[in-house]
Amino acid sequence: MRSLKAEGALVAEALEKSLLLPTDMAELEKMSGSEVVLDLKKYLGMAIQSLFRDEAVRAKDEAVFAKIDAERSVEKAKEDAFADEVAKTEATLRAQVPAFIFVAAAKYCIDVAIHQHGCCVLQRCISHSIGEHRENLVAEISANGLLLSQDAYGNYVIQFILELRIPSATSNLISQFEGNYVHLSKQKFGSHVVEKCLMVFNDECQSRLIHELLSVPQFERLLQDPHANYVVQTALRVSEGPIHNALVEAIESHKAISRNSPYSKRIFSQKLLKK
Repeated sequence: MRSLKAEGALVAEALEKSLLLPTDMAELEKMSGSEVVLDLKKYLGMAIQSLFRDEAVRAKDEAVFAKIDAERSVEKAKEDAFADEVAKTEATLRAQVPAFIFVAAAKYCIDVAIHQHGCCVLQRCISHSIGEHRENLVAEISANGLLLSQDAYGNYVIQFILELRIPSATSNLISQFEGNYVHLSKQKFGSHVVEKCLMVFNDECQSRLIHELLSVPQFERLLQDPHANYVVQTALRVSEGPIHNALVEAIESHKAISRNSPYSKRIFSQKLLKK
């Protein structure tokens, strides 16, 4: 773990010094073959932060001016012109981000994801990447889903990917999570990922997840767990039909011994136990 934390620390330091990186795209592209590539991890955060900051400011200014100009014409023309300008600006921003940044983000995704600032940078990389670069980045992160789900910062990146509902990424994550849902539910950070799974999964995957929770010996321990009880509450809120009824019955069967627990009483105190 020492090396992973060290990698993340480099990114954080680079983010703080992002003003040192040239803001001119031509200068940055010249650097991509020399200084930046020679110490890619150190400059990764700097490059992303500087590019996104400067281009975002420029994009905002362009959008504002486009809106002002459009307001001088017919209302309908104003809306169309503004929407078109925003779309063009976004496309330009994405096209100008050097490819090596996304390659580096994928290569060092674990290092970056488990860092306090790096997890945010990685989510921005996903949002600004397109095509093959995005596919590779999402695939690399998803391949490490079980590990990152248990990390204080990495779990946010996995939740972000789950929200994207990319079939290949979701399938990859499910293959790692199945058989580990109970273990994750009892963890502070992993429980957040399981809750997100319950919210974004389709009915079939959601049912399999809940069945795994119900099949654990001494199910009542999940009700009384400081983290898993939130997973059970979410399962009650989002589930429907037979699987919801099975969950309610399982909870009700442990009512006598669980109701007074400081954690499980939250489940019984809410109007969630309705079939």
